[in-house]
Amino acid sequence: MSVKPPIWWYQSMDEYYARKKIKEDPEINNIFEDKPQELEEFTLWYIAYSSAYGSVGFTTAIYEWLTNGWDSIPKDRMRMIEYDPEGWKALSKAVFERDNYTCTYCGEIGGQLEVDHKRPWSRGGTDDMDNLTTACLRCNRQKHDKTVDEFMEWKKNKISGDE
Repeated sequence: MSVKPPIWWYQSMDEYYARKKIKEDPEINNIFEDKPQELEEFTLWYIAYSSAYGSVGFTTAIYEWLTNGWDSIPKDRMRMIEYDPEGWKALSKAVFERDNYTCTYCGEIGGQLEVDHKRPWSRGGTDDMDNLTTACLRCNRQKHDKTVDEFMEWKKNKISGDE
């Protein structure tokens, strides 16, 4: 039985390969020569752009960046924490308060809580309040990129030993 790596692992690999690809590209290094801050901005943008649109060639990416910058990525395909960290903190607090600081999946109260996407981000979920819920660290890690129904079925099977 193979184990699927968690979503954060894929995101880390995407970032690693994007940074490696950018570092090795002579055209990009010419454009951003002696501008390390702008290169870092472009790198972060490219990672977000690739995440929203899939892999794109550097010619397209450079044109988009130089023409539109961050505005070339629709906000609905960027995680709120990427473009509005303070807004994400406030939204997280509102989710925790709405859910009485209780994990939706196991009922644990307090502890290390996280905001979970009911419909996972990787499957088209959004940062809208109705798609967010409170999850304890354990449940959120076990849920990975499953929908709520898939996770509850997995959890039921795990408890009954059918997994």
